Amino acid sequence: MFDPSDPPKDLYDDIGDMRVYLEGNTSFSFIRRERYSSKGEKWNYVLAVSCTPGSHSSFDVHDELVAELRITRANDVGSSTELADFELGVAIGKDPMSTLSVGTAKDWLGNCVLKHEFCRAKIGEASLPTRFLDVGDGLGSDTIFLRESSDEEDCRYVALSHCWGTSRPLCLTLATLGTHKQGISIQDLPSTFKDAVTIVRTLGLGYLWIDSLCIVQDDAEDWRKEAGRMAGVYRNAHLVLSAARASSDEEGFLSARPRQDYVEFGIQGNAFPLILTLLPPSPPGEEYGIDTHIIADEPLSHRAWCLQERYLARRILHYGTKQMIWECGELRAAEDGDFAPTAKDQSGRIRRSATLSTTVFNARTREVEEETEVPEHRHMEWYAMIEDYTSRAITKDSDRLPALLGLRVALESEVEDSYLAGIWLNGLLEGLMWCAASSNKALARPDNFTGPSWTWASVKGPVRFPVYSWFDERARWKAQSTFEPLADYIIHDDTLNDDVATTPYLGLAAPILPIHGMEPRSETPPESNAALGSPPERSTVADRGFCFPGHGVGGKIQEY
Repeated sequence: MFDPSDPPKDLYDDIGDMRVYLEGNTSFSFIRRERYSSKGEKWNYVLAVSCTPGSHSSFDVHDELVAELRITRANDVGSSTELADFELGVAIGKDPMSTLSVGTAKDWLGNCVLKHEFCRAKIGEASLPTRFLDVGDGLGSDTIFLRESSDEEDCRYVALSHCWGTSRPLCLTLATLGTHKQGISIQDLPSTFKDAVTIVRTLGLGYLWIDSLCIVQDDAEDWRKEAGRMAGVYRNAHLVLSAARASSDEEGFLSARPRQDYVEFGIQGNAFPLILTLLPPSPPGEEYGIDTHIIADEPLSHRAWCLQERYLARRILHYGTKQMIWECGELRAAEDGDFAPTAKDQSGRIRRSATLSTTVFNARTREVEEETEVPEHRHMEWYAMIEDYTSRAITKDSDRLPALLGLRVALESEVEDSYLAGIWLNGLLEGLMWCAASSNKALARPDNFTGPSWTWASVKGPVRFPVYSWFDERARWKAQSTFEPLADYIIHDDTLNDDVATTPYLGLAAPILPIHGMEPRSETPPESNAALGSPPERSTVADRGFCFPGHGVGGKIQEY
């Protein structure tokens, strides 16, 4: 937007010190946005404050600034006559167990169970996990019991998704298997488990599943068997409870929540104060509605093992640092009232993507109402999930593929495809074209990895699959262009399906070119005569350049 050799003088100034804004024009407007409610149409009200530089041209680098503030009332009691018709939302309180917050959670769950056909249809044959915790109804009981699955009439249970942390305060072992069946004192539970028991009882349910208390941790056979059932445990749970804000089991997730940036003020004749809460910027491409990355910064979102738990859940309730978040196959909603309808749950989108006929090699754009529509591509959702997964932390390098076992099992049961150590055969070429997500962070080899070197799981660090975005980055204007596959699949080692192959191989038929030289990617790319797009030398993917022979003008051999 500006000449790097002549940058604006205020390039690094704070906005509050920029004269163009201090002397600019300020305007205000009110926006009405629909608020989630299962009981008819409700609204959120937003105050938008805009500041435009006094003298602004199309070449000015000082854009308009806009801040949005949600208008809510401070509590749920009392109302003035003047504001009664507005039915303002209530500001999020500090207590996640307040009457209002608990009512919101119950409303989300009850509405989903009764009205969401997709969420109800995705449950398997009703059954309880191999082991589960009977938490009772909480009426004077300070003990919970480990039970083994039996013919229970009520098969509804809650599965906990949590960060273990570095310590193991309480686990199921061969030594404690018998005593846990006789009863576990709630006082002996770490804070996250105590909070989970509280939520389960509050929601009127009686059974809870926690991996560390329902899988024998020092029995390799039991762990292997139950890990294979993990997909069903999270998929068939009545609700998955996400302790999103807790970085360890000792921390808990029901402590007081910090109030977001706000201003409180009163209005004459009003029985309660109003609150203006600063909203974060709208996500790119989302004019309004709930931010899809709203829990991305929570501790649970940084753990690799917990990713599949979110993807497998039919419905999940997140307890975040500032508010609760709900996700299911038909709705994503926040405690502040923001919401967005969803088309299938996370694993449903991966499953749908796996069966698409369009790939990056046969896709064609089309014009819809004078706009270019770009088709979705096969396995895009799986590899997008892998990009998220590889950015997360995992304690044991050997768990990089086992931590996805539940998702793999769920997908294999519904899709005719072969799994090759984190890559699907029907998306093989796309899956082989991975690279580091950032040129500033080098990838490393995990310790004692026994899988193939060509899978993304053979490295540590965030990766991306640029074949899905490279075309858009280089030459989006070429609407009808596509990639051409130059490799054909021949054969692979069947033991790859076990994710532990010691001598894995993958056979491809592809052209081979002699390389005459190789150099690091130039910091200053060569000049291009292309009016639009970007030449290969400017690729954001390649970190080095290769020299190979080619046919030039008149059939003469020249190097590129």
